[in-house]
This record gives sequence, structure tokens and C-alpha cells, in this order.
Amino acid sequence: MILCEGLRKRTARDFQGVIAQLLREIGGDVTPGPIGADEGVDLLWKATDGEFIVQCKKWKAKVGVPVVREVFGAAMRHKSAGAIIVTTSEFTDAAKDWTIDLRIPLRLVDGKQLFDLMDQRMPTFVANVFKEANVARCPVCGDGVDLRLAKVSTSYENKAYYFWAETCLRLFQREPGRFVGVKSPRAEG
Repeated sequence: MILCEGLRKRTARDFQGVIAQLLREIGGDVTPGPIGADEGVDLLWKATDGEFIVQCKKWKAKVGVPVVREVFGAAMRHKSAGAIIVTTSEFTDAAKDWTIDLRIPLRLVDGKQLFDLMDQRMPTFVANVFKEANVARCPVCGDGVDLRLAKVSTSYENKAYYFWAETCLRLFQREPGRFVGVKSPRAEG
């Protein structure tokens, strides 16, 4: 996923800053956690329903149980309302299972969920990441299309559009007005 690759290129503090901005867009105040050995606390998010600790992982590998355990322990030590782990990758099944029936909520946000949240709350940021990567967004499915490799394209109202697949192109050609100006068709339904 283009967005996650772009986020992985950032420094840890910069990535945490992006997540802090996203949380502010959702609502509430965000402060950075301690620098150095943070013991599972990258950010503190004061939302309407309490204070949550946030751990940010800009990883390619899946996040497993040890990280989830560490963050849960940190949330318990801080007497937080809950915890959130945000990653640019995915979580192992064991990590997901570990969060069931905990005393406090522990939310796991994987790369796809992160993209969807950022696309809804920070569309300009997402557009800039796509632009930096020389990628256009397919107006039909919302996926990134590498402009150096794009084989499927058309123009509509003097603007070029690039598509992930022939199927997307055919759908666009049937009803271009349905897809023009829509930021993320996936977010609609």
C-alpha cells in the first residue's frame, strides 16, 4: 500500500506526529510520550471518553503478541481508559486473539484501517504521499496506480485518469460523473 510505504520512510517521531495529527482530527488533545525507552507509550490521547495510550509501529512485518502485551501493561500502569496500537503493516492472528476479553479496550489499527482513517480525515496528506510516490489514485477503486507502469488510462473533461484494472476503466467509461470528484469510493459504501 502506497500510503504505508510512504509512512515507513519517515522517522519514528515524524510518523508519531502524523498519527497525533490524525487523532486531533478525530477529536481530543494529543501529547508525545517520553523520548527513548517509552515502555509502550508513544502518544497520550485525551479523548472525550478518557485518556488512551498510543503505540505507533511503522513496520513491514506483522505486529505480534509481545507488542500487544507491552502496550496493555503500559495502559494498566498509566490507569488509562484504553490503548491503541497503530501500524503500517498488519497484526498476527495471535495478537488479535490476545485482545479479546481484556479489562480495558485495546484497539488494533492496521495499515488498511489507517489508510481509510487518513483518507477520511486527512485527504490532503494522503494526496501528497501519492504525489511524492508518482502515483495516481484509481477513481473507481481508490487504489494507487504507479504512473511509470500505468497501462490503463483515459481522459474525461480534459483530465487524465489512470486505472488499476480494465474493469475499473469500463466502469468509469459507463458513468464517469459517478467517479469524478469522489475522494474515496471505498469510503462511501
